[in-house]
Amino acid sequence: MKLLLFFFGLSISEGRVFPPSFKFCAATAAYQIEGAAREEGRSPSIWDVFSHIPGKTDGGQNGDNAVDHYHLFKDDIDLMKQLNFDVFRFSLSPSRILPTPDYKVNEEGIFHYRRVLEYLKFQGIKPLVTLFHWDLPQYMDELYGGLLNATALKEFFSKYAEAAFDGLGDLVDSWSTFNEPYTSCMQGYQYGSMAPGRNIHPESEPYDCIHAVLVSHGAVAKIFKEKFPKGTSNKTISIAVNCDWQEPYTDSEEDKNASIRGLDYYLHVFMDPIYFGKYPDGMVERSQGHLKPLTPEEVELINGSVDVFALNSYTSNYVYNDPNLTLGESYDNDGLLGKTFTSINGTSIGNVTEPSWLYNVPWGIGKLIRHINQRYNPGEILVTENGLCVTGEPNWVGDEVLKDQGRIDFYKGYLNAILDAVEEGVPVSTFCAWSMFDNYEWARGYTQRFGITYVNYTTQERFFKDSALWFGRLINRTEGV
Repeated sequence: MKLLLFFFGLSISEGRVFPPSFKFCAATAAYQIEGAAREEGRSPSIWDVFSHIPGKTDGGQNGDNAVDHYHLFKDDIDLMKQLNFDVFRFSLSPSRILPTPDYKVNEEGIFHYRRVLEYLKFQGIKPLVTLFHWDLPQYMDELYGGLLNATALKEFFSKYAEAAFDGLGDLVDSWSTFNEPYTSCMQGYQYGSMAPGRNIHPESEPYDCIHAVLVSHGAVAKIFKEKFPKGTSNKTISIAVNCDWQEPYTDSEEDKNASIRGLDYYLHVFMDPIYFGKYPDGMVERSQGHLKPLTPEEVELINGSVDVFALNSYTSNYVYNDPNLTLGESYDNDGLLGKTFTSINGTSIGNVTEPSWLYNVPWGIGKLIRHINQRYNPGEILVTENGLCVTGEPNWVGDEVLKDQGRIDFYKGYLNAILDAVEEGVPVSTFCAWSMFDNYEWARGYTQRFGITYVNYTTQERFFKDSALWFGRLINRTEGV
């Protein structure tokens, strides 16, 4: 494995520097980087199955090998150490830990992750461990309906979390339960564009998924708090929700209300039950019976079930009231929302990057984190994902693959917006760059590169892009934003 060494320099250049307490984090996910899909007891996940179905992913590409982090984790952690990242956010593969439907713990899986965590400790990097980043064991989908069956999902995640906490809890202070449940529920069960690829009942299954995730999250948080009680532990638990800022299309009351509904259907539907013990006003009624109010037992389980607010955010869009949509046809329709990236004056909300959905809108994340702070008063906010694929980057050749100034400019804009909020007192403590490595980008396969580290997928060599070197200087406070 070839590691790229470099020198940071000593003088501080122009730019705003983050406070010393602010943490910088490199983010990844198991299926996107690990590979070793059939090694040491791991069973198939829904992504193993989905990605092998012809036509489901770009070029029929899959994560069987990914970037081989499973075998190269020490080299990869060494790279993070060279950049002086404070935190490594990564996920466990549930199929490595509970590979069979009898929920018997695979000790080889636990042993592997202990090795990763012990090496992180050796290098002085804190782990932020996600239990679920979309790769549900296939047997859960085949036998129990996957994320649609609240009872079965709660039992599985309770067993899985207990195995992870017992086997790894002494090495991990920061835990997260589900990553982007909105994406799992919408792309998996409304559009069918991601595993398990269902679009059979878009009017009801997204709601079933949301309910099952919240109940399972609450069950895991309960186990966590019993094992690591407050006062005896500084450990924290969260759920990493994703949201694009929903900017009103016009100043009309209808569009301002549409903006709130946009946040309801994206963000509040997960976090209002956790902070307030109920779904956002109007959602149950508009769902035409598909979203049931939480029972008192569910409220007790879910309410107060996070210690910190974990947010993934990449972009923003305009929203407007659309009364022409029919309630009861789909989750999206029930919000009565129209969405666009073009303002009423015909200007774009920001420059578009390689994915058509990702516009560069730094002010949007500023508005979003202020909204979260005002609505929930969370005490601490972690930005657990943010990043981009630079336009044209997958097709670059030669030395230009490392010259990603566009990515640096993107990060500067978003981090300046976050620093503005921090200086106003918004309690953002951590920023995670997505991603530490070029990797398997789900249904897009290897056609998009989000990494600050270039990966040659043939040789598995890693090379720092300019954005990685810039992060190194930023983390060392020898350069600002």
